[in-house]
Amino acid sequence: MAGADEGEPLMRLEDALRTYQRGGASAQWCAHAAGLSLWEFLDDMKAHGVPFVTDEDLLWEQLGELRASLDARSAADRRRTPRH
Repeated sequence: MAGADEGEPLMRLEDALRTYQRGGASAQWCAHAAGLSLWEFLDDMKAHGVPFVTDEDLLWEQLGELRASLDARSAADRRRTPRH
């Protein structure tokens, strides 16, 4: 039955958008549930008029985690780089 599953990606996206709008999950989780990358999901949110919402404290925490990750990667790169 060709085309039977054509509506499934749209249904998954709509479910994910509803879940995100009611605060049921993060954008990353909803993107995964919809079978999309985070960036694709954010584009779809914008196209459907769904605002991106974040908690300021959570944002600062995530920025700190990103900074720590980048610092660790930079330190590992410095250890691997041969010195002349």
